[in-house]
Amino acid sequence: MDEIDYDQELPRELIKCVVIGDTGVGKSRLICAEALGVGILPPQPSQKQHVHFPTVFAIDQYHVSQEIRKRGNFKVDGVDVALRLWDTFGDHEFNRKFAYQHAHVVVLCFAINCPNTFKNVNAVWYSEIKRYCPRTPIILVGTQSDWRMHFKNSSLVNVSRSLSKRMQDCSLVTPDMGRQVAREIGASYYEASVVTMWGIHDVFENAVRAALITRRQTRFWSSHLKGVSKPQLQPPYLPDKPDAPGINVEVSTYKENLLALLHSGMCADVEFLVRGQAIQAHRAVLCAAAPVFAELFSAKELVINSGIRTPRRLVFQDALVFGKAGSLPRGFVAITSYNKTWVSDECSFEVQVIIDNFVSHKTFMYILEFLYSGVLPVEACTDELEEAAQDLQICNLVDYVTNVLNNVGYMNTEVHSNFIRGMASCSKKLVNTQMFSDIVFKIEGRIILAHKSFLVAQCEMMAAMFMAGHFKESGVQVVEFKDTNFDAFLKVLEFLYTGQCPCLALDDTLAVMALANFFCLPRLVALCEQVIVKELQVSMASDEMAVAEDVIGYLVESQVHNASQLEAWCIHFISTHYNAICRKCPKLVKNLDTSTLKNIEEKRWPPSWYIVEADWYEKAAEQINNEKIAEKLRKSHKQVRRKQKCTCLRVSA
Repeated sequence: MDEIDYDQELPRELIKCVVIGDTGVGKSRLICAEALGVGILPPQPSQKQHVHFPTVFAIDQYHVSQEIRKRGNFKVDGVDVALRLWDTFGDHEFNRKFAYQHAHVVVLCFAINCPNTFKNVNAVWYSEIKRYCPRTPIILVGTQSDWRMHFKNSSLVNVSRSLSKRMQDCSLVTPDMGRQVAREIGASYYEASVVTMWGIHDVFENAVRAALITRRQTRFWSSHLKGVSKPQLQPPYLPDKPDAPGINVEVSTYKENLLALLHSGMCADVEFLVRGQAIQAHRAVLCAAAPVFAELFSAKELVINSGIRTPRRLVFQDALVFGKAGSLPRGFVAITSYNKTWVSDECSFEVQVIIDNFVSHKTFMYILEFLYSGVLPVEACTDELEEAAQDLQICNLVDYVTNVLNNVGYMNTEVHSNFIRGMASCSKKLVNTQMFSDIVFKIEGRIILAHKSFLVAQCEMMAAMFMAGHFKESGVQVVEFKDTNFDAFLKVLEFLYTGQCPCLALDDTLAVMALANFFCLPRLVALCEQVIVKELQVSMASDEMAVAEDVIGYLVESQVHNASQLEAWCIHFISTHYNAICRKCPKLVKNLDTSTLKNIEEKRWPPSWYIVEADWYEKAAEQINNEKIAEKLRKSHKQVRRKQKCTCLRVSA
């Protein structure tokens, strides 16, 4: 085979590179990555196990494709080369022996995640190379190096043990093992991955160097080959630093939960009679949702400065108020005690309200659904509903239905937002107030008044607690929680009443998160995690290591309170600052439990195997540099001795 290739009148050193190895190690992928510059996507966890179909890269692609030919032409140490890659089958020795003819370099591949292919380097392939092309230089390549990121501790094998024993015990071939076999067969060792595209060009660039050095020995007169250096050391691959895990907060189901409460009728304390049909509801929820109900149930102070849109002046009509003549907002005919008795305005007995006959049962049900959720299906928005909402003086509902009827439903986004904001403001005022309260909590010897309707709707644990016959709390009026922080409990109640994250100071967040975990409120736990991470990130802006001790403390607390996202964030921080944290607070790290330390070690960045390889690379590079310096000194001393010898000859002459 010719050693010179003429490409557009430019002579290039032609290099035939034969790629060999077991079936399935990735020879064709490696060649395509170099020839085409295209890798492959990493396998997804959901994908089935890959089935290998043997393929081969056709050498005639260099004649067919101008792009492939162009990518094969490049410079190495100032020498223009034309690299031609020859692919082979791993199980067709008869056909493969023709590929060895006139080979300038052989790239011998094995897969680092398959030790059997590594064993065959010496057992099968080296003897075959020596049989067909004994003087051809060899480049040993460990493919699929991206697997090392999945098994980060696999390289921590006792290097003092014999190679055969280490091969039996490991699932991945370590770089040290690869270099040892490379020394045995007189090859240079490299690793590559077609997933990350790391090491691909290193392999073939140094294969070209090995071929050119061998050629220089037979063409010593070629001055342009004198500058070719030996195959270079390959720096270890440093994986990208993983991004810190985010804190994902579930979408609020506040309105859906209230709507489900309405349909269940659980903990209802008011009954509406609409054309003789009864509908059960909850006074606390209705008063927070609409001013007209706050006026109806004598709770006007709830809607003051709440942001809820109210008519300038409510219209009243004559009505029966607990059996006596009085006045109620328009549309309400009578209000009376459900059990025919009424003691005082402060008592929380169930009441019954009779609605005027101009409102149908179906229409009033739609009204209640809007007040509990802030939304309605389009088919429910009719002229009848708009008229009923106007008569009952529910302004937000009037705006909502009017927008739908006028084909401007997109404007209801703002209507809904204002409604939810106003309702949350009113609901917050109900926390720890006697108005409509039907349950009392005793915390740290102090009393907190609450409303079962909000608690049952938003907390499944409290719904089970107050359900008749399940827990002792269902039959008592005062529920005592021991070892519970008073202020933290109020914050949890505020979340249950409003569906929004209460204003939390960092010092209070852990207590609130503990209660949220106790009451099985994952969204509140996530909100607390979010507050903690944001505060830590603010502190990290000036000095990342300033929060090291706090992060370890939060890691321990997160494990106690099932705050998995905060735990993942803390482990990521410790893993990516492992050495610095171990130096700063070794006792705190040592006190972590074994499983946590193992998790941190597995996610450590830079990985342990990279640190080992980086240390080897630095030492090897320093040794090579010292050898170069020694070689320069040897040459300079030799030149000095020559000059001295010449001087002596001149003097004697």
